[in-house]
Amino acid sequence: MRTLRIAACLVLAACALAPMGTPRAHAAESAFADTTKPVTFLKETVVTGARYPRRYYESPQALSFLSRGQLREIAPMVVGDALQQLPGVDNSKDSPWEQRVVLRGLSGQRVLVLVDGMPMNSARGNGPHPSLVPAEMIDRVEVVRGPSSVSYGSDAIGGALNIITRDAAPAGDSKSTGVRGSSQLGGSTADHMFGGQVTVQPYFGKLGLLASGGWHDADNFETPSGRVPNSSYNDVNLEFGARYDVSDRLTLRSGYQQYRGEDVGIPGLSFASPGASQQFKFANYDRDLAHVTMDHHYANGWVENTRIRAYWQREKRNFFSTQNLDASQVNNFG
Repeated sequence: MRTLRIAACLVLAACALAPMGTPRAHAAESAFADTTKPVTFLKETVVTGARYPRRYYESPQALSFLSRGQLREIAPMVVGDALQQLPGVDNSKDSPWEQRVVLRGLSGQRVLVLVDGMPMNSARGNGPHPSLVPAEMIDRVEVVRGPSSVSYGSDAIGGALNIITRDAAPAGDSKSTGVRGSSQLGGSTADHMFGGQVTVQPYFGKLGLLASGGWHDADNFETPSGRVPNSSYNDVNLEFGARYDVSDRLTLRSGYQQYRGEDVGIPGLSFASPGASQQFKFANYDRDLAHVTMDHHYANGWVENTRIRAYWQREKRNFFSTQNLDASQVNNFG
């Protein structure tokens, strides 16, 4: 009898531990796309957050961009005014011309400024001037925020800024010819500035050309307390470019940029007090850039693009200062 009770308990325990039912194996089901709805294809956007083209989501850095359309909407007289619209980007501005990029609190030689991938920084030590490239000549601006010295060198401790100028775009059809062009006039009442730019882009089949020129004329800018002396300047700029598509994968480019600034005032370094005054100014500030570039794209493989470039860059400036000091102020100023 005892044996029967033990056997009955074991049977009840086994029934309690066993699952209520055995799940039926389901066949794998395929999920087909709904072909009744329209499909939207997004245009691929290639961003150069590094020295080679790559997509923005492939970069470990924080990136910001200004497109040609955004620059048209903002219509800055100097490109530094548009950069302040980007997150993490500020502008150290002493005058309408004297502007330097500030990335996350770092500026000067700690921020690398590139023009079409070619560095603008030099040994002068006070940082590059993006205002040397007129906003009308720019196609887009790409900013890499945060330490980037591994990719760009010691000048990119705070980040890097790449200014990409307009390119001569051929029609693509070997038999088509034509001319594209644009013109722009603008002014600023606060800066008492007026300027304009004219661009012509003829194309002859696979060969595309670009010619652009413009000027700015700025008087002393105005603040609520009055005009700021020694803040005026005037400049002219020229750009010539050529592009030839040898094939779908091979493109040859060449270009030349010229900037000429005159009577560039720097009010941030000037002051006037009883018995002492000083004035800083650039009598002229010149910049030239010429390059020859070959780009080759690969259809398949781990190498996507090869670029060979030779470029020449020159920067020349005539900086002078005028200082007046009364004998009674010698002990105060040394």
